[in-house]
Amino acid sequence: MTWVLEHQRLTLWAATGTLVLTALLYLLIPKGFFPDQDTGLIQGVSEAGESVSYAAMADRQQALAVAILTDPDVESLSSFIGVDGNNVTINSGRFLINLKPRGERSAGVLDVIRRLQGETSGIAASRSTCSPSRI
Repeated sequence: MTWVLEHQRLTLWAATGTLVLTALLYLLIPKGFFPDQDTGLIQGVSEAGESVSYAAMADRQQALAVAILTDPDVESLSSFIGVDGNNVTINSGRFLINLKPRGERSAGVLDVIRRLQGETSGIAASRSTCSPSRI
C-alpha cells in the first residue's frame, strides 16, 4: 500500500490506461453472446390485454397464424396459447415458425422476422415479437 502512495503518478497512468483499454475493447469486440444463425426456425410471442378471454385470445392467435402463413418464406407453424411451462398468463401465446429451406427462400431469417412483424403489427390489438430460434 505504501508503494502505491509513493508512486501516485504511475498508479494514475495505470488506471487511466486500463479505462482507455476497456473502452477500446468495448468498441471493437462484437456484441451479443450468441450470433444470429439461420436455422430455419423462428420463435414468436403474441400478447393481448390482461382482460382478454381464452376464446378471444384463441381468435387473435388464429388471425396471427393466418397472417404468418401467408408469407411466402413460411412453410408451417405450431401455435400455443394458455398457461403452461412457457406461458405464465392466458393473454400470451407462442408460435414456432418453420421456414422453407434456405435455397427456396427469398430472404434470410432476420428479413423474414422484420416482414412478419410488419404483417402482424395491427392484428386484433395484439403485440407480437419474433426471434431466431436457437434449437
